[in-house]
Amino acid sequence: MVDDILSSLDETDGALDRLWAREAEDRLSAWRRGEIRDAPLKDVLRHFQHVSIRLLEVAQRELREAVDWYAAQAPRFGDAFLIETLRAFD
Repeated sequence: MVDDILSSLDETDGALDRLWAREAEDRLSAWRRGEIRDAPLKDVLRHFQHVSIRLLEVAQRELREAVDWYAAQAPRFGDAFLIETLRAFD
């Protein structure tokens, strides 16, 4: 299951990629015209530092399964995987 999830992350959707490219172009054009302003990354990150992340039940189940899979591979791998995953949410 973990392998399927990881391999699916490499799959691309050409139509979706084109939509995001168009969105990026539109935003850049609007910025150049002065219609939107930019902000330093530290200010943007400060704005979102109080946002809490909640996993859906299916994601929680998949996380537990992934932790179990890593734990079966080697001692403490499951714990290390969980710690790194939780750090990514901070």
